Formats: sequence, structure tokens, C-alpha cells
Amino acid sequence: METAHHALSTADDPTDHAAIAHTLAGTTLSTIAGALDWKRGPTPNIALLRLSGGQWHPGPKGPSLAIATNHDAPDAPVTGELQPA
Repeated sequence: METAHHALSTADDPTDHAAIAHTLAGTTLSTIAGALDWKRGPTPNIALLRLSGGQWHPGPKGPSLAIATNHDAPDAPVTGELQPA
């Protein structure tokens, strides 16, 4: 959602697919999931995202998402343990 909002709100014409693609091609964006950089690649117009593993846990205010592993994204704090389903 953050990427779509950025692209549509900064493209010269948010109704033109080429304008949106051009905007994304030059974008470096800090998101809730981490930094995305379409300029760096590994190839043009590709942004890599490091992943962490989460699991929904029941709680007093309803389900909450706990980060159970952060092997590929050490900046994401582990907030719970993986539990059997």
C-alpha cells in the first residue's frame, strides 16, 4: 500500500501506466517492511525486500502478529515464538 500510494501520488499522471513505471524506476522508499530501492536492483525496476517470519497469536484484544524469525531481516525485532498450529 505504501508503494502504491507513493507511486500514484508522485507520478506526473497517476492514470498513465508509463508515468507510474517511470516514477517507480527512480524510487527509494522507506516502508513498514523495510527499505525498497528500485534504482539499485538486482536488475532495473526490481526492489528486493528482506523478509521476516510472522505468526498470528491470540491476545486479550484480538489476534496480533508476532515476528517469530528475523534471519533475513535482523532489523525487525523478534516479538514472539513460533507456536504449533
